[in-house]
Amino acid sequence: MTIKKLFSRAAAVVLSLCLVGGATGFEPGEFAAFAETTKGTYEYLSYETDGSSITITGQSQKSSEEISELIIPSYIDGLPVTAISGSGYRFLYEKLVIPETVTNIDASSGLISATQYIEIDDDNSNYYDVDGVVFSHDGKTLVRYPAQR
Repeated sequence: MTIKKLFSRAAAVVLSLCLVGGATGFEPGEFAAFAETTKGTYEYLSYETDGSSITITGQSQKSSEEISELIIPSYIDGLPVTAISGSGYRFLYEKLVIPETVTNIDASSGLISATQYIEIDDDNSNYYDVDGVVFSHDGKTLVRYPAQR
């Protein structure tokens, strides 16, 4: 047997043991990159989930009227809303309220761009607002100045 074949078989055995026997030290579901993403709607919002958290991605088709104040929920179906991204927003908002659970705001998101005033929950540990302008919690980074101001 050649060294190449021997190495190839040994690698296959180790990989099999890791996958089947759980020898990786990781819990099931920790590989979020491999998790299946599903889409859904909640009231006037569309979202994606990997089964552990929610990312708001746009406005649902149910939204046929303009909403002046858009409040992002902390949880949808028991999962925390942790991110805001996407470009599927059709209306301008006077005010956007972001909960304490959001840890990632895509500053180029259409939702953030379509807002005049952004309010961050006081218990959010990643962001805060000053007069509707969003900063990183440490105050070192201007995350977003609402484009509609």
